[in-house]
Amino acid sequence: MIGLSSADASHRSHGCLYDIERYGDNPVAYVPAAVSRIAAIQKTLSAVFIFLFGLALRNMLKLKWRVQGASLRSSAHGCPVELCAW
Repeated sequence: MIGLSSADASHRSHGCLYDIERYGDNPVAYVPAAVSRIAAIQKTLSAVFIFLFGLALRNMLKLKWRVQGASLRSSAHGCPVELCAW
């Protein structure tokens, strides 16, 4: 186990990819602005897609439950109990 924090590993990998600048005595990884913007867009889109996937999964399971439940529980005139108004 290397024992590096994720921030330290990120700075090292960006330093290898792009370059390292010195601010005082501290080496700092230089990351171009375009790379930072693309990373922010990717994080946002990833969060949106994960949310949409969760909604789709929830709706799929809810629909499957309703189809199975409707065939088991129906009123005398044929409509499902939870959807029947009378």
